[in-house]
Amino acid sequence: MSVKFSNEYYKIGNAYTLKFNKGNKKEDDYIVSYKSNDDSKYLQFKDYDFFALLYNNCVDDYNAFINCFCNNDFINFTAECIETKIQNVGEVIEYVNNTSLSDILKLCLCCMIFRCDIDNINYKCPKLNGCIRHFIQVIMLFGYKFNKSEFIMEKLPNCNTELCAINAVKIVSDIGYPDNDHGVDTSDFKMMYKKIISQFQVVPNV
Repeated sequence: MSVKFSNEYYKIGNAYTLKFNKGNKKEDDYIVSYKSNDDSKYLQFKDYDFFALLYNNCVDDYNAFINCFCNNDFINFTAECIETKIQNVGEVIEYVNNTSLSDILKLCLCCMIFRCDIDNINYKCPKLNGCIRHFIQVIMLFGYKFNKSEFIMEKLPNCNTELCAINAVKIVSDIGYPDNDHGVDTSDFKMMYKKIISQFQVVPNV
């Protein structure tokens, strides 16, 4: 992993800019921050905000997004883990900018790739979730959005009501934290991951 903490800024599409700061969990930990052209301050890309942005997309946009995440040189799916292989930040930025995604989805894709790398640094798989948790949360988010029960853990409410749809982003975000109200833990994410890669051959289009 060679994310360098410097004064470099990276343009995402025509509307956003990324920068990286040093994290404090592990030696190689880092933080991704972003801003739009209209903003003066950089914001850390937090889980809830990320899921909220992703939720507001149609089926075609989702399928394009998840395909771009699953099929690139920086992400590798194995039976136990999702490995990240980032050697050069610029290569990731170039790949993302060359996709046909909207600028907001380019921002989400870029941050998801780097976020998976961060999770693999701080929560090493196979003992912990690494990138698996983040990936499965995205899959479940769209399970709620498009009423696909096979994308939702059995422990979670099967949200096909208006109230549940409103709460979908919060539910998906909250289960990423220990001691969440739904009792979801590391083993649940791993079980769901194995189901997804065996049943859908990694790319779970809706």
